[in-house]
Amino acid sequence: MNCYSLNPSITLQYLRKGEGSIFLPYEEEGGTWTPPFPSGTVERKLDITCGLDYTIFYNFYIKVGFGKRFWYNYNHVSGDDKDDLQFSIALWAVL
Repeated sequence: MNCYSLNPSITLQYLRKGEGSIFLPYEEEGGTWTPPFPSGTVERKLDITCGLDYTIFYNFYIKVGFGKRFWYNYNHVSGDDKDDLQFSIALWAVL
């Protein structure tokens, strides 16, 4: 712990999600029985977040974060790219 009770953080997250769901049988999703491999459009998401944790008291903390989220092939539509700003604030206690 530093003398100001401040702890900075940077988070990078990259996620890829293919089409379909593992919770549905293949017959319910439709499509051909012999699709070419690889098939479908993969949605990609990149999150870049900067944050700051502050210790208010011995066991009370507050966290503030801000960042940007980038989607590529949003909702599995090829070429549909989006971005979004994010802000979060959290307060918690350790008992």
